[in-house]
Order: sequence, then C-alpha cells, then structure tokens
Amino acid sequence: MIVPGDTMTQRLLSAWRTSCVAATFLALAACSPGGNQPKTDAAAPAAAAAAPSSTQFLRVGVDGNFPPMVFRDGKGNLVGYDIDMSREAFKRMGVTPEYHDLHWGAKDNELLKTKTVDLFWSGMNISPERAAIYEFSVPYLSNRQIVVVPVDSPIRSIADLAGKRVGAQRGSSLLPRLEALQSTGGRIAKLEDFEEYAGILVSMIEGKIDAGVMGSVALDAYQKNTPGKFRVLDENLGETNMAAAFRKEDRATVEKLNRALEAMKADGTAEKIRVQWFDQKA
Repeated sequence: MIVPGDTMTQRLLSAWRTSCVAATFLALAACSPGGNQPKTDAAAPAAAAAAPSSTQFLRVGVDGNFPPMVFRDGKGNLVGYDIDMSREAFKRMGVTPEYHDLHWGAKDNELLKTKTVDLFWSGMNISPERAAIYEFSVPYLSNRQIVVVPVDSPIRSIADLAGKRVGAQRGSSLLPRLEALQSTGGRIAKLEDFEEYAGILVSMIEGKIDAGVMGSVALDAYQKNTPGKFRVLDENLGETNMAAAFRKEDRATVEKLNRALEAMKADGTAEKIRVQWFDQKA
C-alpha cells in the first residue's frame, strides 16, 4: 500500500511533478470507491445521444492519470500526447470531442456495456484479446514492452524473473504472457497488479516487488528527470502498437478517423506532436 505521508513515496511523486506530468500521480495515495465513475471535461460541450457515425460530437473515454499520454495539468485540464493527437484528428473529421475521465478498469464497461462513451483513446495497446472485442483504429504510436528493475538488481534477463515478485498494471495487455510465465515452472513467484504505473516503481524502491513490466512510454518521463534509480533489461516482452478503441459496430467512424490519422502522418503533424511529447526520433 502507498501511504500518503511516506518519504520515499513523496520523493517519487515529487520527481514526477517536475516532469510536468506528475500532478495526476497524487491519486496513487488512494483509490476511491467512486473511481469508476466518469468525469466529463468541463470545457467540452454536452454530447449528443446519436451514434458516433451520425453526430458532430464524440464522447471520448480517457484515463486521466496516465502521463505523458493523458493527465491533468495544474489547472485541472486534460492534456497529453493522446489529447493533442485526438483533438487534431477530430478537427480534421469535423467533430467535437467530449472527454470523459474514466478509471482504466472501467473502460470495457463504459464503452461496450453502458455505452457512456463512443471510444476509448488513452494509451491502449492492441492485443489479440482486445482485438476480439474492440474495433481499433490504425496504430498511431509504437510502445516497447519493457522489464524494469532497481538499478542495483541482480536481474539481467527475463529468465532471472524465476522466483521473483513482478508488478504490472491492472488490465495490462501483458498479463496473459506474464501469467503464462508464472504457470510454467513457477518462473514468477508472485504477480501483483497495480492501479497505476507509479505504484510499481514505488514498490520496487521500497523492496516490495523485484521487477515491473510496462510500456516504455510510461517510464520515459520519470527516467528523463530522475536518472539512476531504475534499469531497463536489454531483453523485452516485444513491441505493441497503440490505437483508439471503438465498438465493433462503429466501423464507419473508425474509417473516418483512420483517414485523419493517415493524413496527419503524411503531412508531418503526427511526428511534430510526438517530438513535442517524447523528444526523440521513432
């Protein structure tokens, strides 16, 4: 458990704040029972009730606690790479987005069951399991799936995870592979899930887990501002692609978005936004 007053926890969260993405990680101290309820961006207009293919509004589900993809700035506004990419794409489509700040674990229910939102655009990796239930846009960002350990850890490879405690985000696309590793000869002694990526890093510093798995984009902002605490294994769990997720019946809207994303890639806009947030060539 991450205790609000804990010195190490506060140091880690403070480091994230200096990277301009950290205000959101204050939520790591506790996860309220009401966290599954969507919070609508106050600046957005009311969404129309019609299907996304026939309305000028799109209700966009995001996880507002996932810097640098989506997070809230000092004024409480949703910002981030995904916000900039989606706003530009929607402008080209001629639609106005209404952003709903959702708990990550609520995305399936909000999009597929209650249909509170029309799509989910918040650092979601494409996986076979997800492709079976979602209609994905074309990918807009690659994301290397890495294994992170404390800088002085003896762990050097995935094989070294045998008998170790490993953390992953709840609902991660990596969970099926990690569970497979766990079940084959006890390679992973204990697999723990966390609400947020920062909780994984804090728990490693505190010695509660031995390693963590996450997308490289989740670690970048912290590593750039506070180097020397963690090490990324040379061996990784592969590379995935991020995309916006829709309901299967909304293929027409997906095709419109795909055209906008392809145009953004062709004219350099997508690369400009990526460099702004990640400051490195793909």
